[in-house]
Amino acid sequence: MANEASIKTVVTKFNKELDTILDFIQQHRGTGKGVYVIYIYDYAVIKTFKDFEELLLNTIVGLISQEAPYIASPAGHKGTKSVKKKDAENLFIGNKYFSFKGPNGLLKQIKTFFPTNHWFISILSDTAYNKTFDVLIPLRNFAAHSSKTAKKNAINAVGFQQLGNSGAWLKVGSRFQNIIDDLKDIAARINAQAKF
Repeated sequence: MANEASIKTVVTKFNKELDTILDFIQQHRGTGKGVYVIYIYDYAVIKTFKDFEELLLNTIVGLISQEAPYIASPAGHKGTKSVKKKDAENLFIGNKYFSFKGPNGLLKQIKTFFPTNHWFISILSDTAYNKTFDVLIPLRNFAAHSSKTAKKNAINAVGFQQLGNSGAWLKVGSRFQNIIDDLKDIAARINAQAKF
């Protein structure tokens, strides 16, 4: 098992990272003024998305590693008894970096390895998370890039006519906390299904 990826360990790390982000917001929000509070939330959404990507990638790698006898690579190669973590990652992303165009793009990638009724696909397909996915990705992109396209996508995602930056929207009420709550729920469901 040393060469296999522990999904439960990945989930634990993800939850700790989210808690650290929330602690960071709590510690700095009270002392921050104006634009600094916005910067806090811009940073928070970038870090949250990065950590969520890591959770997804490492869960996929762990599943490929653990379920190798039952999967086939996109090239149609049947798995062996087990696949080492680095080999599982190579099977999934090859020599590219992990990137997906929203939940549908991610599901399309995953379905090349797992049947449509796989528990991981069921979790990510759950419509309860649509709102979170609909705002998380565009707000992260706008916070990271500030391009016209990123701004337009963020405006469309939140349903506003104007939006100065992601942090300005995220700092209001429980918007950011709601995203965190959904991501933690996804992580809890992954943890409950993972073998180790």
